[in-house]
Amino acid sequence: MKRQSDLLPENFNDLLSWFSDNRETAGEKYEEIRNGLIRFFYFKGCSDAEDLADEAINRVATKLPVLNLSTNTKPINLFYGFASKIYLEYFNRIKKQEVEFNPDIHHQFTAKEFSSDPEDTDQKCLNECLEKLGADDKNLMISYFCSEKAEKIENRRKLSEKLQMNMGAIHTKIHRLKKILRKCIEKCAAEN
Repeated sequence: MKRQSDLLPENFNDLLSWFSDNRETAGEKYEEIRNGLIRFFYFKGCSDAEDLADEAINRVATKLPVLNLSTNTKPINLFYGFASKIYLEYFNRIKKQEVEFNPDIHHQFTAKEFSSDPEDTDQKCLNECLEKLGADDKNLMISYFCSEKAEKIENRRKLSEKLQMNMGAIHTKIHRLKKILRKCIEKCAAEN
């Protein structure tokens, strides 16, 4: 996603002045809008909702001098318009970053997950780290990776319906959980 540069002080001052002549009221309005944008991106399944909210604010502040504000446009509507565009950029970027599925890695993960050898250090670490995730996250990881080939697609569709989450949000959550698991397993393996 194309990132704007940091917000310049004069752009920030113009933004606050647009909200209100009273600095305290303008600051409260800024926080209200920022929190609303964070919620917007969070509910869309974005992993970096705060950064995206800041990006929306930066873009509005940068464009403020050239926008026609005489139409009594509500600030929040303008911000959500920019946020929608930023979400599309984010979604397209995530889609491009998706790596082609490697069945060998998937098979290795699922095979180790169900290994019966109690002396297997990797298996022991995986089990310990899965337990640390909590029941919901553990079940999500197991459900997400438990099926093979064509069955995998149908299983993930059902999982999406069951959790009432779009696939983008599930992919984001799985990516975050895999990073947590990887760090935990590496730490556990180093200790053993």
